Amino acid sequence: MPPSAPNAALDARFAGDLRAATGDEALIRLQSSRYPVIIRPENLPQTDEFRFSLLEMANGAVTAEHALREGRSIEISDPFVTVLQLQKNVVAATPSAFTLEQNYPNPFNPVTEIRYALPEKSDVKLSVYNMLGQKIRTLIDREQAAGFYSIRWDATNDQKQKVASGIFCIEFPPENIRLLRN
Repeated sequence: MPPSAPNAALDARFAGDLRAATGDEALIRLQSSRYPVIIRPENLPQTDEFRFSLLEMANGAVTAEHALREGRSIEISDPFVTVLQLQKNVVAATPSAFTLEQNYPNPFNPVTEIRYALPEKSDVKLSVYNMLGQKIRTLIDREQAAGFYSIRWDATNDQKQKVASGIFCIEFPPENIRLLRN
C-alpha cells in the first residue's frame, strides 16, 4: 500500500493496509481535512441472509451506525471519527414479531427508507400522517408474506405532489396491531 496521504487530503484504508475485507468485520482508518465525507457503497453482495452496517467510531466509542445499502450514500460529518467498522450481520429467516423501525435518514431530504418486519402473512397498510392527523400518503395497502421489508418515501402525497417539510407519523397496523413512528 502507498504511504498515508498528507493531512490536506482524504485517506481511507482497511486497518493493516489490507486491500479487501475478509471475515465478518473490518476496521477502516479514516483521515480527512474536509467534512462531510460521503461514502457510497458499491458491489455489496445481495442476499436475504445477511446485511452490512457501518459504525462510526471516535476515541474508541461508537458514535453512529448506518445500514449499508447498494448505492445509498452515507454522510460522515463528525471530524473526530477516525475509524469506521464494517460489519456483516446475519439476518433471521423469519421475524419473531411485527416491527416498524425508525425511518432512515431522519431528518431526511428528499427521500427516507422505512423498514418493517412481519412474522406471518398479513394485511399491511402503511400510511404517513402529518402532525394534525391528516393522512398524507398510503405507501402500502396489500397482503404480504412473512419477512423483512423496506419502502422508500419521497415526501410526496397520494397525488404525487411534494409536501411541506415537517414532522410526520407512520402508521403500521397489521393484524390490529398499531405501531407509530415519527
